[in-house]
Amino acid sequence: MPVTPFHLGPGAAIKVVFRKHLSFTVFTFTQVVIDLEPATRLLREDEVLHGISHTYLGATVVGFVGLFIGKPVCEFCLRLWNSSLSKRQQRWLYIPPSISWVAAITGAFVGVYSHILLDSIMHADMRPFAPLSANNGLLYVITIDELYTACLALGLFGVTVLLIVALWNKLWEKPDRKA
Repeated sequence: MPVTPFHLGPGAAIKVVFRKHLSFTVFTFTQVVIDLEPATRLLREDEVLHGISHTYLGATVVGFVGLFIGKPVCEFCLRLWNSSLSKRQQRWLYIPPSISWVAAITGAFVGVYSHILLDSIMHADMRPFAPLSANNGLLYVITIDELYTACLALGLFGVTVLLIVALWNKLWEKPDRKA
């Protein structure tokens, strides 16, 4: 799934479970960073697209990049997002711009490891356990259509639950009582 939004589907479902302990923005940032290598290789027309960044060892390095560079970049983007909202939009669309270290760590490493897991199912050039092993035991364990459907279903589930929770919280929040 080179540079596709399908990776975000499972991320949305995982966000439902981890809630405040996973930064979805850092998760998303790592999805982009980890796919820089195959995107570059694709442009160069290399035969192998998924190299070192698509191994668990390489993904660990990408996870640290996602953590230490992604956290401040994502916080900046959230501040920028919030500043573009009208007063009315802020009530529904405001996102706290501070990302805890726990949420950033979880977002970065769940992001890269889930990426390797999903890509291992569909890309024949993946060697997720290199340099220890050249085997990819997950290749085609399900069809690519089934993988896409699962990612889409998880995304719809995650977004639906997150929207329901947000709506529930907005409906039951206490109004400001200013004298």
